[in-house]
Amino acid sequence: MTKRRTNDSDDRYYDSGDNPIGLTSAFAPVKGPQSVDYGEEDDPVGLTQAFGALPDQDEPRVWDEEGKWEGFDWDAGYEGQEAAAAPAGEADAEQPEEQAAEPAAAPVAEVSSGRGRHAAPEKQLSERMQKSRRTRKVLIVLIILLILLAGVLGYFAYKMVSGSQTGNNDRAQQQAQTQTQTDIVETSSSRSSSEASSSSKTNVPNLVSLFGKTADEAIAEIGHGALVTANRPVEDSASAIKTNLNVALTEEPADSKTGTPTVYLGLDKDGKVIQVGYSASASALGFGSLSFADAIATEHVIEKTLAKIGADVPERTVVLPEDKTVYSTYASDGTTVVKERCSFEGPISINGLDCTWSAVLSYDYKTQIVTGNLNDTVRIVYSYVTMNVAPEAEPAPEA
Repeated sequence: MTKRRTNDSDDRYYDSGDNPIGLTSAFAPVKGPQSVDYGEEDDPVGLTQAFGALPDQDEPRVWDEEGKWEGFDWDAGYEGQEAAAAPAGEADAEQPEEQAAEPAAAPVAEVSSGRGRHAAPEKQLSERMQKSRRTRKVLIVLIILLILLAGVLGYFAYKMVSGSQTGNNDRAQQQAQTQTQTDIVETSSSRSSSEASSSSKTNVPNLVSLFGKTADEAIAEIGHGALVTANRPVEDSASAIKTNLNVALTEEPADSKTGTPTVYLGLDKDGKVIQVGYSASASALGFGSLSFADAIATEHVIEKTLAKIGADVPERTVVLPEDKTVYSTYASDGTTVVKERCSFEGPISINGLDCTWSAVLSYDYKTQIVTGNLNDTVRIVYSYVTMNVAPEAEPAPEA
């Protein structure tokens, strides 16, 4: 690096402690009495021109009145100029020993040409700041994902709780409906029991009043379109009944499964009525679709039917046998019941006459098993009252 040449006259203007200005102090030259004034047309120097060589001046140095700059080598460059113009490697190599310890000035990207004001350099983030920014972005994304996940979990938890409550409500409602239906069935059963006589679809004649009358008189008194449909003699010589008549009540509503209600008359050897009977479907009598056991034990179908024909039998008189096989008929599989039939009888007094009541309740399930409809069960109630008449002694054989 070429050092600036100085004259002896320079020593009187520089202190031994003053250091030559370097690159970092190029922008603040101190203006004193020895400073050169330039014209207004001269542009202020910039960073790259601060130490440029002054142009040759032919005019006399009239301004140096005191001869301060006499002998000054105006063609010599400043020490800082060649350092700025030289490449970075050469500048570092030719750096004076006294300036080697100074830190290198930070490079400036660009300096404006306006009166010492610099353009703002582009701001670059350090690696640590860039890493911090990336970390913040990742954390923000994670927080958003956690919020979304919490919302989804909360939604599913709400649906599970609401679904459980809805299921409980549905089960409670179903139980309430089942209980209501059970109550309705029980109410209907009790109502059918209490209103059995009034809800009868057929009109049952009083038959015990026919005792002692002839067949013609009895048929006339029965009415309801009474029509003899069968006349059968009794072959049992020990029986007091010698003839049986079946009389259909044609004016009464007929049942699709059992036909019209029927009256049975038993005549003695003189043609007088000593036995009366009646049969009709349980539905025609107003007993509805009852099970066999309920019809006997709960609804007392036998006692009520006997009362309709004129025989007052106390309720709870009729009792089913404990062994169900006594009155049940099973299919070939040994478990399916195809028929239930049970007969009952007991003594009774009718107008001072000793009589015997008897009854039969018959349920036939054959059609119901095929169709699966309980209404297809054939339910028939038979009731009889018979006068206790001793059979006539048989005549002794002739000798």
